[in-house]
Amino acid sequence: MCTATRWLTKGASIALALCLFLPSRTTPAEESVWQKAIREAIHVREQGRYAEAEHAQLLALTEAEEFGPEDRRLALSLNNLAALYHATGRLREAEPLYRRALVIWEKDSERLEVASVLSNLVRLCLDQEKYVEVEPLSKRALAIAQGLAPKHPEVANSLNNLADLYTIQGHYAQAEPLYRQALAILEENFGPEDSEVAYGLSHLAKLSVIQARYAEAEASIAERLRSSRKTQGKKDLPLPAV
Repeated sequence: MCTATRWLTKGASIALALCLFLPSRTTPAEESVWQKAIREAIHVREQGRYAEAEHAQLLALTEAEEFGPEDRRLALSLNNLAALYHATGRLREAEPLYRRALVIWEKDSERLEVASVLSNLVRLCLDQEKYVEVEPLSKRALAIAQGLAPKHPEVANSLNNLADLYTIQGHYAQAEPLYRQALAILEENFGPEDSEVAYGLSHLAKLSVIQARYAEAEASIAERLRSSRKTQGKKDLPLPAV
């Protein structure tokens, strides 16, 4: 596992949230198979049944191809299949799917979906150690998300991505305020005891360990453990590897 991967434990799970923004301008007949496949893919993936999730997601993609090359449902299907491949370590297969989804969404103006798929692509680039691409993609995703909804969790995702890059590069002074901004947004959206906040705390904990600020790291980890216990069973959130 590369250095970046140890920092990035949630990249694909963010992508799957996009499945919930299902387009409404369709007839029940044309959407039924696609929508059922999308929901089935989410359901079995959450249970760790990845082979079944891939089968359902491929079915959704096949159906979405029939809607046209610029249809948002096609972008969703591409993004979610990429997310599945990303989560299971099939990085080379994930990349062209993310990029194709991005091209489709970009034609529909700068929507929040554009920021989301950019964030997913950023995490993939970090996992692949393609650091040259990370900063411009992260800053673009951040600008789009902040322009649309300054306190949206997608802003926190972009901030964390950019801070991850700075941490990997050893620019700790630049990373820390970004992590703290992201944490504040997550706390505002989900509350201090949510596992999303625990995830944000893990960034600060690891950054503190790297800088030998062990007391601060211990406090962050303890706070994350409290949040994780209170939300146990709601989300699959690994403890930080420090």
